Amino acid sequence: MKLLETATRRPIPSSRVASRHAPVTHELLFMVGFPGKRARFSALARALATIAVPYLTQEAPEESVTSAEHFRLNYNPERARSVTRRGTFLPKPPGFSGSLVWDTGYVRKRGQNWSPADATVTGLVFGWSRSDQSDSLIATRIEVVRSFLIRALREEAAYFRWLERGKPRHDQLADWLWAERLITEIE
Repeated sequence: MKLLETATRRPIPSSRVASRHAPVTHELLFMVGFPGKRARFSALARALATIAVPYLTQEAPEESVTSAEHFRLNYNPERARSVTRRGTFLPKPPGFSGSLVWDTGYVRKRGQNWSPADATVTGLVFGWSRSDQSDSLIATRIEVVRSFLIRALREEAAYFRWLERGKPRHDQLADWLWAERLITEIE
């Protein structure tokens, strides 16, 4: 019996990552997370055993958003319905951080000729909020994630160019400007 399998997944192509978070009103948003409640360490496998939780929801109303960089996803375990016969419950959200949020495009296409290939990444879950009205997941808009990634890639490129140039003192700007010209967008 093979306990651990080698990952065979491919990275998400950049064409499937939206340039900005802009789902239509009432669009169906999808994510798959690994909540801590359903994770445990397996000594036999010498790994963390987790159960993925797929979740389909909609964006919470804009008035509930506290920042232009984020959006909220409705998350109400008491009102959730399971699609499995076992009737699994929706766990508390801690552990969902880092989950990609997908704009399914289903409502935009009105369900006609829709396929999973129409979905694009529109955000990244980073936390959750509990209020009197309902719980919600908080996600960072994809344009913020893209901006962060571009800056991180530029910093990395500038650093390695600086190393290649023999670590000259007082000349960091030259490497940064070079990195800005080299990395203009995530493609």
